[in-house]
Amino acid sequence: MPAVKQPDRPTTRLFLCQTPEKVGHLPVQYLGDSERIRLERYRGQRYREFLQSRVLLREALSAVLPGKRAAGDWQITERAEQPPLVGDVLEMGWHYSLSHSQNWIAVALSNSGPCGVDLEYHRARANLAQLAAHWFHPDEARQLASQSGKAQLTTFYRLWTLKEALIKSRNTSVFSGLLGGSRFVAIEKNEAVATPCASYVQLPGFPFSLAVVVRGSTALHISQGYPLANARSAAPRITRYRVIEH
Repeated sequence: MPAVKQPDRPTTRLFLCQTPEKVGHLPVQYLGDSERIRLERYRGQRYREFLQSRVLLREALSAVLPGKRAAGDWQITERAEQPPLVGDVLEMGWHYSLSHSQNWIAVALSNSGPCGVDLEYHRARANLAQLAAHWFHPDEARQLASQSGKAQLTTFYRLWTLKEALIKSRNTSVFSGLLGGSRFVAIEKNEAVATPCASYVQLPGFPFSLAVVVRGSTALHISQGYPLANARSAAPRITRYRVIEH
C-alpha cells in the first residue's frame, strides 16, 4: 500500500444539498457496478437520495482534493453494513463521511483524520425521554426527562446527531456503547482541542440537526446547494464540543 500523504493544512469541508424531485439530469454514468446494483434496489425518495449522495461525494472530492481529477473518475465500491469505499482518498490523506435525511444530503471531507457527519430531520416523537433513557448517558437522559415540547425535541436530536457523527468517525455501530458512553462538553470559541472535536451546526430555518466530528479543532467550511458551481457559503451558528468518553 502506498504511504499515506500528510496534508499541510488541516481542513474540514461540509457540503449540503437538497435532492430534486427529478434526477434525470444527474450523471448516473458516474456510478460503478456495485453502486448500480444497489441503486436498482431503491425506488422514489431513497433512489434519489442514493444517486444524489454518490454524485455529490464525487464532485466534492474533485472540488477539494488536489490533482484535478474528474468527478466521474472516482472509483466507489459499496460495502455491506459499511460506508462506501473510495479508492485513493485515504492514501491522499483525506477522510469522508455521508448522511441523508428527508431529501437532504450531507458530505463531509477532512484531512485532519477520520470524520463523521450526521443529519437528522426533526420528527416529533412521543417517546424521546424513553429512547434517551435506553441509549444515552444517564446525565443526558435526566436532562431529556426534565424537558418537554420543542426544547426536548431539539435537545434529543442535537445529542443524537453528535453521537451518530462520533460513531461514524470510528466506523462502528450504535451497538458499540458510544451512544451511552460519550458526552459532549462545550468548548470556548478560541480554545484549541487536540482530541476529537464535535461541531453542532445550526442553519436558519433548517428543520434538521446536523453534526460533524473530526480530530482536533479544524475550521469547518460549509457549502450549500447543487450544482456545486452554484453553491453558496453558509454562515451557520456552530457550537463546538469536546468528546468525553467513559
